[in-house]
Amino acid sequence: MRNSTKNLIFPLTAIMLTIGLTILMLFAAHAAETDLPVIYASAVQGKAGDIVEVNIGIRNNPGISSMRLFVFYDDTALRLVGRAMDKGVLGAQFHSDKLTSPYTLLWENGTVNENYTVNGNLAALEFEILSEAGSDINLKYDFAQYDILNVKLESVHFDVENGRVHAGTPTPENINMRRE
Repeated sequence: MRNSTKNLIFPLTAIMLTIGLTILMLFAAHAAETDLPVIYASAVQGKAGDIVEVNIGIRNNPGISSMRLFVFYDDTALRLVGRAMDKGVLGAQFHSDKLTSPYTLLWENGTVNENYTVNGNLAALEFEILSEAGSDINLKYDFAQYDILNVKLESVHFDVENGRVHAGTPTPENINMRRE
């Protein structure tokens, strides 16, 4: 009987250890994911005729000196009517006078000696909702074209979290939208 107990303890210990390590690795992977640099667009709710504000922001900023972003949306469902840029996050900014998709957001700071590492809202874009269809707000940049640089003129990678303008009657899927 004593041998059979020993024979059960080793496999059970191995199974418990494997389960514990698997859980630990999942938590570690999730923690690593949340530390990645991210550029995001918020999700908002409205109805046809409303003016809504979509925030474009940055979190886990590793340090950058300039950035160019393209904002894509369905111009049959939304019309860009205004924008406000936060000068405190990335300093000097330039933007397109054409309020069409893709809309270009640009921050250039060629004379800075240190990277900007601040997190938060970069811009607020105001859209008029034209259709109950709503629209995704897709952010794009080109790593290979050095759209996001640090002071050493190295391209910096960011993950992108796209947003959405939900139009029409709120549903359980869009009622608890991410707002940054």
